[in-house]
Amino acid sequence: MKKIFLCAALCLFLTTGAAYADAVEDGFKSPPKDTQPGCYWYFFKDDVTKDGITKDLEAMQRVGIGRAFIGYINQGANPVGDNHVLTEKWWERLEHTFLEADRLGIDIGLFNCPGWSQSGGPWITPDRSMRNLVDEEVRVTGPAEFNDILPVREGYFETVKVLAFPAPAGETVTMGDYGFAASGPSQDAPSPFTGGRVGFRSTLRHPGDEGNPAGLVKRIRVLDGGGNVVFEDDFASGLGNWRDTGDSRIEDGALHPLNADNPPMHNRRPGLPEQFTLETTVKINPGGLLGIAFGVQDAQNCAFWQVSKGLLRTHVKTNGQYAMAEYPVAALVEDTWLDVRIACDGETVRTYVGEALVNEQAARTNAVEGTVEALFDGDPGTTFTFPRVRGNDAPFALDFNFDRPFPVQSVIAGPVGTRCGVSGELLASDDGTDWRKVADIDLFHGHQGAKIGDPMAAAVPATTARHYRFQVTGTPDNRTLGLAVRKMELKRRKEPV
Repeated sequence: MKKIFLCAALCLFLTTGAAYADAVEDGFKSPPKDTQPGCYWYFFKDDVTKDGITKDLEAMQRVGIGRAFIGYINQGANPVGDNHVLTEKWWERLEHTFLEADRLGIDIGLFNCPGWSQSGGPWITPDRSMRNLVDEEVRVTGPAEFNDILPVREGYFETVKVLAFPAPAGETVTMGDYGFAASGPSQDAPSPFTGGRVGFRSTLRHPGDEGNPAGLVKRIRVLDGGGNVVFEDDFASGLGNWRDTGDSRIEDGALHPLNADNPPMHNRRPGLPEQFTLETTVKINPGGLLGIAFGVQDAQNCAFWQVSKGLLRTHVKTNGQYAMAEYPVAALVEDTWLDVRIACDGETVRTYVGEALVNEQAARTNAVEGTVEALFDGDPGTTFTFPRVRGNDAPFALDFNFDRPFPVQSVIAGPVGTRCGVSGELLASDDGTDWRKVADIDLFHGHQGAKIGDPMAAAVPATTARHYRFQVTGTPDNRTLGLAVRKMELKRRKEPV
């Protein structure tokens, strides 16, 4: 009887086990709807058609996307369409979207903003607005009676909870208790604005608008630090002094640099000196874009100013990677001839429109600013800026040295502003000579939900050593010129010492 029961049980197990395996395999081949991924579906610049909606949804179905969330955004190079929100066409195309999605078995949702800024309107009072949870900390030593006013932040804040608890053992121990000292070499990188040639670039206002120049250049003159002319051209003799001109041409005695692709057109003369002044007269037509290029070495290495719609954008391209900053400048009036002067003294680059100073920035965008002591002096007013490291640039290292082994579990940094960051790696050593890698680290402070001053943290495998090195190997964000921080620390494991 036992043999019969065992056989029956074995047959049942084999049967149900095979059925389960088949169900798992079928589930991977045809995933159930509640496991299908979703996606954001941006409708750019109102450029939406019923045919395009159908093709997008059919493509989603083919690859197994089960839901899509529609957002409206005015960004990118797309032409502007007629699908304006809440118009009759918008309602028609939205209805078409839901009908097609229902036909294809795709769920549709909408959200009321691009997603990274905010939502609401004047009818939303401060007490109902979007908010984030912050904290203030007070440490007391007992036993004692605490009778004091707790800190309150200014602005639209309200207290939601007060918590009191014993501080974890060893939490008050600092790096200084382990005999901490920091060291970091300065980095005197060459300026990307010097050494190469000078030039121009522009883009058309609209595709196919070849007959309507985006920007014009009437003259250019470059002086060295002593006021001697290095290069000048009024374009009276054509483009014989220039290389990589693309479709650039002379119109009514002015240059129209039609070369949207890199490298920008540039002169054939020797490179810019360490100190120089560039003088030029330009006009940016409505909606157009004109760039003045500096330090042009090749398609992958140059720096240039782009001006359009009252904005001055400073770009640095190093080993094919961009860093960009943007400044509103009221003096950059469209459809008007402007005298522009750009002066570099080797340390600072200043831009003038007429006699007005409109922009000032460091010439060495990947140079260190401040001293490493600013990271550890406890003063939020002193800062240190890590260099911008790109491509084949040498890495920058910041060393943390201790008199005795220090146990580490994370790296903390307090940034100065938003949209900044560095990529690097944490190394450890027992003797300061032989280094071992602990972890890759990205410290990035972005604009999506980040508040100025919010700390950045990166967890690392538990490590104990006398020497640590944070080695910067790159910057993860193409708008980053470096990481400015007011403090940095290796966070210790919470354990008694």
